[in-house]
Amino acid sequence: MVAFSMLDKAFDNTYFIVGNHDLYYKEKREINSIPMAELYPNIHLIDEISIHNNVAVIPWLVGDEWKKVAKLKSKYMFGHFELPKFKMNAQVEMPDHGQLQAEDFQHQDYIFSGHFHKRQQKGIIHYVGNPFGHNYADVWDFDRGAMFLEWGGKPEYVNWEEGPRYISMDLSELLKDPDQYLNGHTYAKIELDVDISYEEANFLRETFFDHYDIRELKLLPKHESPESDTLIGDIKFETVDQIVVDCIQTMDSSAYSVDKLTKIYDDI
Repeated sequence: MVAFSMLDKAFDNTYFIVGNHDLYYKEKREINSIPMAELYPNIHLIDEISIHNNVAVIPWLVGDEWKKVAKLKSKYMFGHFELPKFKMNAQVEMPDHGQLQAEDFQHQDYIFSGHFHKRQQKGIIHYVGNPFGHNYADVWDFDRGAMFLEWGGKPEYVNWEEGPRYISMDLSELLKDPDQYLNGHTYAKIELDVDISYEEANFLRETFFDHYDIRELKLLPKHESPESDTLIGDIKFETVDQIVVDCIQTMDSSAYSVDKLTKIYDDI
């Protein structure tokens, strides 16, 4: 409520795009967590596909709505898309789900989207990314902040240098130049690739906290066999729905009807 009040006072028009985390049901937008936006006259809640002044504004898509989006014509489009072949965060790429594709957008100068944490661009499509890192899935990804666009111009990105920074590295590398890596916004996972005692590890921890005022320092033992962490063979990506249905289908109990449970879940 405080954030809405600040936005309402600061801007004549704020468009709040409903995303997947705002929804109670993944395939419905009728029930969301932000109905209080209606209390603020300068905040416009976008819970339906709409076009305002040659700008298409698209909430989280449900059902077959993705088929409509590719046909929309506007100068710009802002949305909450889940496009394959883009990275969800610094490490994981979105698999192809057989629905909306980057190639489907043909009628805009630029497409801007939230949803994925990493700032990235392919052609006219820009994922603006999160304003700051959230956890170690965002490791070494410091290009975080805001995007500004003037009508007819090019997108300009400004980094927020005081946002949380997540790093992961070997202790030997960190010790070469800690000033380069550590500051008061750093969360660090450090692998102990050098032989040090418990007392020495505690001394390093206290020194780093005292000198750099870092937010977190995790000292981890070095993996004995890095090969064991490597995934070999094809990786099968499954949606949450697929995982739940598979679990239901494997239930072995006379007390439950697998078919009924599956239908109940499908109807949610």
